[in-house]
Amino acid sequence: MTPIHRTNEDRVTGDGYKPPMLPLSGYVDIIKEVARKYSLPVLDLYAESGIYPDIEVSKDAYTVDGLHPNDKG
Repeated sequence: MTPIHRTNEDRVTGDGYKPPMLPLSGYVDIIKEVARKYSLPVLDLYAESGIYPDIEVSKDAYTVDGLHPNDKG
């Protein structure tokens, strides 16, 4: 399962407290690559959830804080 979109997902340091690694899309690509390698199904919430916290209406409707889904999310 891939993660859903989050606020600041394109920043490699995320919230600023972690060492630089990859943007969230990079981790999504790795999850899909490993799943393909082992012939595993992937629930791609990153592509299919429709939750985009950087869009204020979506953030307010589907998340409590730009990351964690609420009851509707």
